[in-house]
Amino acid sequence: MVIASVPEIEQFIAAQPVIDTHEHTFSEADRRQKPLDLLSTEMHHYVGSDLVSAGMTPDEQALMYDRSRDPADRWDVFLSYWKYARTTGYAKALHIACRDLFGVDDLMSAAPSLDGYRRVNEQLTASQQHEAWYRYILRERGNIVLAIPDVQSTQVDKTLFAPAIRFDSFVSVGSRAGVSALERQTAQTIYDLDDLVSALGVAFAKAKEEGMVTVKSGLAYRRILQYDNVPRAAAEQVFAQVVAGTRAQGGGMTQDGLTFTECKPLQDYMLHQVVRLCIEHEIPMQIHTGLHAGNGNVITNSNPTHLVNLFIQYPQARFDIFHAGYPYQSELATLAKNFQNVYVDLCWVHIISPYVARATLHEWLETIPHNKIFGFGGDYGPVELAYGHSVMARENIARVLSEKVEEGLYSEDQARIVGARLLHDNANEFFGLGQENLVQ
Repeated sequence: MVIASVPEIEQFIAAQPVIDTHEHTFSEADRRQKPLDLLSTEMHHYVGSDLVSAGMTPDEQALMYDRSRDPADRWDVFLSYWKYARTTGYAKALHIACRDLFGVDDLMSAAPSLDGYRRVNEQLTASQQHEAWYRYILRERGNIVLAIPDVQSTQVDKTLFAPAIRFDSFVSVGSRAGVSALERQTAQTIYDLDDLVSALGVAFAKAKEEGMVTVKSGLAYRRILQYDNVPRAAAEQVFAQVVAGTRAQGGGMTQDGLTFTECKPLQDYMLHQVVRLCIEHEIPMQIHTGLHAGNGNVITNSNPTHLVNLFIQYPQARFDIFHAGYPYQSELATLAKNFQNVYVDLCWVHIISPYVARATLHEWLETIPHNKIFGFGGDYGPVELAYGHSVMARENIARVLSEKVEEGLYSEDQARIVGARLLHDNANEFFGLGQENLVQ
């Protein structure tokens, strides 16, 4: 048997079309209109969090993002913390984007130049005149044939994107103002719990008709992922207080929205209704687990093991569990191994830690049937950084598959099949995207 070398596997993976399971892509029309700047627009997504983690103060962050200030002053503030953060995965994605797309290659050096910063900004501004910049970056440079954006809109370029939609506002509604917002959104009158469930159904059906391919839940940023099977009467009692715009406190009533503890029975009940609609409409559900974007949150809320009761109760549902559950990637592997309806996603992880992404993929390929693994989701607003992330993902996947071949665990043909599945075919089949399968 001929064993493929690392370069051969790298070349194969580098040439594979990719389906990107998760993005937050800015509207291209909006991008053309707003000022673009490396220190505010492009860097803000993720790298800014590392700078804050390194010690950047709110005042320094405000100065760095303020385009009215002297560029040299802004760059100096950036460099004060970049020297600590420039070796992270977030930094690497930014470096790749600047190097490959704008020809500026010194960002990872000990002292990247102010001139390089200015040259990137000039090219960002020039790119706004490009009639099909997104197509150029995603298709021509990244070979990303389709991406699933989480931008709370179905009005996207369907030749490049297949939208995910959130119904978190129906789940987390906790005030009269929140009910009114849902009434405006759905053109439905909401008096009681039945009306809320009906309005959710209307919004769900409309989103599917407009091209939604998956539901996304991001509630782990605000609450624990334990969604109990709540009796309808308990949820109805809570929602009656929400609709009334009052809550009991002491001996009287207050006009504030309900607390999370008070609202949890309603939220749990409504999340179950979302899952049931996913089953009814044959739409999969993506769930944020693990690390939170930004700085400061309760990571234990996001442990994917909190979702076990949903996996058990709804075997007909299909769950795409995000971000490898990081740092609970082994727990997630156990869930995917045990539950037929649980799929695992490396979106975001290649930039959280390239090493962890490789180690996780090694573990998963030895633990989980490989048709249940999604290899890449950029999880970025700027398409340039999604491109940078895709380069890192290809490098990681190629390296892991090469090691499997060199160890004698995979043949060259097996590595090719698995690579095509990780990058394209698994997502194509799971989301029903209608792309041509690569695996023969």
